[in-house]
Amino acid sequence: MIDLVKMMYGKVWDKQGFLKKLSEKVDNKNPRSLQNHWFHSGSIPRKYLQIVIDLLEETIKEQIEELTGLIGKVNSI
Repeated sequence: MIDLVKMMYGKVWDKQGFLKKLSEKVDNKNPRSLQNHWFHSGSIPRKYLQIVIDLLEETIKEQIEELTGLIGKVNSI
């Protein structure tokens, strides 16, 4: 599961924005601490794992929608 989370995190464009959102959902933990301890070391506490996965899925979905919108604009030119 951690490997999947790390792979998904690697696909996030705006990591700082993602970490800030995540921080707000997990008791306002320091975003830098989340990056270092949770994503680089792969030690996400079990009680937060589903929150992390849900936010990663939401973030990646938003990125796909943004790309789809840009492609639609390019195709209409």
